[in-house]
Amino acid sequence: MVGTLAEVDAHDGIAWMLEQLWAPIVAVTAAHGGRRNGLISSTALTASLLPEAPRIAVHLSKASFTHDLVLASGALAVHLLPTEGLEAFHALGIRSGRDGDKLDGIPTKPGVTGSPVLTDAVAYIEGRVVETLDADNLTIVLADVVAGARLRDEPFLTIELVRDRMPPEWQGAPPRTCCSERDDAGGEARDGRSAFERYEPELAQARARQLPEVVGPFAPQDHAHRSRGVSRCRDDHVEAPAPDT
Repeated sequence: MVGTLAEVDAHDGIAWMLEQLWAPIVAVTAAHGGRRNGLISSTALTASLLPEAPRIAVHLSKASFTHDLVLASGALAVHLLPTEGLEAFHALGIRSGRDGDKLDGIPTKPGVTGSPVLTDAVAYIEGRVVETLDADNLTIVLADVVAGARLRDEPFLTIELVRDRMPPEWQGAPPRTCCSERDDAGGEARDGRSAFERYEPELAQARARQLPEVVGPFAPQDHAHRSRGVSRCRDDHVEAPAPDT
């Protein structure tokens, strides 16, 4: 009987555990060659145990325009949004930066790295890229923190607040990217397909094998996805952003 209960609870338990491992909501910004962009992510993490040598790690989808700008500029800025920052969440997380300036209308200033700093953020840090890890559909970026500040002494936006306050019309939008972020929703990948389209075969295989599917924090509950692990490592070189698709 115990074994049966364990089997019944396994899928829900794994999904619940993985849901708890999402990092706080952040806005990631970057700029290069006169272009700028930003995204909403839940994968920015402290990556150093030494206070005197702070680092951050961020997972970036290769389908996103922000990914290209970060690698081209070798820099990025990461922000905690204020609790009233739902409009910024929507602007950076729903539409594509390839279709226009997602930061238009959002107060910014150039940071020391050249990355756009959101001046209404609760806090921000800037980083210079020191290493990248090729993780198949993602690039894991490791950056030295070179600047930052706490701009407002108040709480910051969480996924729980987003879910509670998100208007119904936003909730009806299908997920446009899988894995860890919602950058450039609606933007196409290099092969002309959206990220969700590219990973749909994988989801079908997971369902066929009855593997637990992970629901991302930004996706409606009827669209689950399964994150892929790091498969290989190589040295990345910085390239200019690819032309808009």
